[in-house]
Amino acid sequence: MLQYPFVATPDGDGFLITCPDLPEVTSDADTLDDAPARAADAIEEAIAGRMASFEDIPRPSAGADMCDPLDPYLSIKVSLFWTLHDRQETRAGLARLLGWHRNSVDRLFTPRHATKLDQFSAAFSALGARLDFEVRPG
Repeated sequence: MLQYPFVATPDGDGFLITCPDLPEVTSDADTLDDAPARAADAIEEAIAGRMASFEDIPRPSAGADMCDPLDPYLSIKVSLFWTLHDRQETRAGLARLLGWHRNSVDRLFTPRHATKLDQFSAAFSALGARLDFEVRPG
């Protein structure tokens, strides 16, 4: 799952949360313990906004403080988004490769849509990639 760096700056009554990779991200946290979760929430919203308008989504850079892991479905959708761009393909082109209607492909990139794993797998396969899972102890 994806994680992005964040910066927590004291602001008097808590902390201002920003993300160097996504300048539109701002949030606040009462304590440093709350900061990773608050950062993840704000980063997910920023990514959802970028995905909705099909804007660039930067890959996470390194950082001293990383947000909590992003939602697994959003992480897969972002990975598919990057794969599509890396292959220099369009959503319309992916629809042709899959033999699907364009609106079905668009839902693959809709952040709050509960896409089925077999649909993700088909899309990655059509782009010459494979979706793998790894389970690690918590």
